[in-house]
Amino acid sequence: MMCYQTKLNAVLKDIESTFNAHFIEPESYTPTDEINGFSFLKTPVITNENQGEIEMFNWGLIPYWAKDDKIRKMTLNTRIETVKEKPAYRNSVINRCLVIANAYHEWQWLDPKGKKSRNI
Repeated sequence: MMCYQTKLNAVLKDIESTFNAHFIEPESYTPTDEINGFSFLKTPVITNENQGEIEMFNWGLIPYWAKDDKIRKMTLNTRIETVKEKPAYRNSVINRCLVIANAYHEWQWLDPKGKKSRNI
């Protein structure tokens, strides 16, 4: 399951030290207090294939069969219970990575109609 409200305001050198990895493109990292997945910013990631490297990837998933990147708005989140069944995720579920963040947060609805919310 992908959570698309994040925060990453750590210092670059602290991130590298914590994960014993180095940024491939350090100039592309910008500390940010609030990141919304729908803005599709580049996010620091460590993949299984390159565990000593921190790469900047766009948030979200574009399945190999997609005709364009418009589908990424629909693939920011999924339920773990159905991830192997959904065509967009089915072939990607074995490709794991570490998305680096200080915090992940979700909205909490304060009323039954979903009109008032707060970030938790």
